Amino acid sequence: PVWRPHARGTFHGLAAGHGRAHLARAVLEGLTFACRDVVERLAMLGLAGDRVVLVGGGANSAFWAQLRADSIGLRHEVISNPDTSPIGAAMIASVAAGVYRDLIAAAARVKAPSRSYTPGARLDDAYARYRRLVAQLAPLSESRWQ
Repeated sequence: PVWRPHARGTFHGLAAGHGRAHLARAVLEGLTFACRDVVERLAMLGLAGDRVVLVGGGANSAFWAQLRADSIGLRHEVISNPDTSPIGAAMIASVAAGVYRDLIAAAARVKAPSRSYTPGARLDDAYARYRRLVAQLAPLSESRWQ
């Protein structure tokens, strides 16, 4: 949720024993913790939710969905319908046309999620380390590339 147009991504703490799988997991963890940042900021604005709904290509990864549920601490539901964008547009149009009272009523008519992931092992310690590292490394990743 923080806009840093000059920031560049880095892999911090690499060693000779790290391979492709480690880098791929690091990318997923970074994206997951960025999602948690967004969820926490929404909660600070009084917009806390009780679940996260996943759509699109990334929603097809059971590993990533569980990682996000564990990190964020909310149930994650996967919508398997690939046409979520036009369905969302139709929901908005139906509310605007007066077919439904609000988006909640329109959403109640949409097919239920196909899979659900319940938070298991919490990643609070890893997230705290991530936040400290981001704060420490952000100035370095921005100043070098300006």
